[in-house]
Formats: sequence, structure tokens, C-alpha cells
Amino acid sequence: MTARINVTLPWPPAECSPNSRKHWARRHELSILVKALARELTIEECAKKKFAWPGGEACVIYEFCPPDKRRRDLDNFQARCKPYLDGICDALGIDDSQIKRSIQEWGGVTDGGQVIITIEAMEERER
Repeated sequence: MTARINVTLPWPPAECSPNSRKHWARRHELSILVKALARELTIEECAKKKFAWPGGEACVIYEFCPPDKRRRDLDNFQARCKPYLDGICDALGIDDSQIKRSIQEWGGVTDGGQVIITIEAMEERER
């Protein structure tokens, strides 16, 4: 059985996009808040599931569930989620350099939008 944890997060703020035209200081301030939120939600999820990271390399899966049916650029949303991923990795005690595979996909439209980020340990045969 593969070790995995799912963290459901709010739709990432547009200001976290590398394409954002907001002042760098505002983007930095927001990314700190977003990272802290992801860290806290991950800690809560780990406690609820009694989950501990087993160590080793990881795969991250992003499921983007947008708030509406507008067209969006998939790779930009992965970049918008960088502070989320940093917070999750911090909570799990892993370095994001341990992530060796990344999968991005669109989920269904949800009220307000959300992102479900799954981190799973990679089996020896997957590496």
C-alpha cells in the first residue's frame, strides 16, 4: 500500500501567479500566508488520518477544481500552487527536491474552486 496524503485547499489567489502584476512585496507577503495555511491544513489532515511521511522520494498530484468554466492554463496553476506545496512539504518534513514526479489535472467545477494536492511515496519500481 502506497503512503499518501490528500490536502484540500482553497482556489489559489491570482496574486500567487508568476504572471501577476502585483508588487513583489505584496506577492511575497501573500505567499507566506498561503504557505502557512497549507502547512496548518496538512498538519490537521495528518493528525486526523494518523499519517506520518515514510521518507524517500515522492509524487505530487494536483487536481484543480475551478470555480467556473473559464479556460485556464494548466501549468500556470501549478506555479500558483508553489506556496501550497512548500507548506505541505514543510508540514511533512520533506524537501521539495524529493518530489520526482508531478501530475496535473482538471477536476470538476466547484463552488469557490479548490485544489486537491496529493503527495504519495514512490515505490522502488516507480523510480
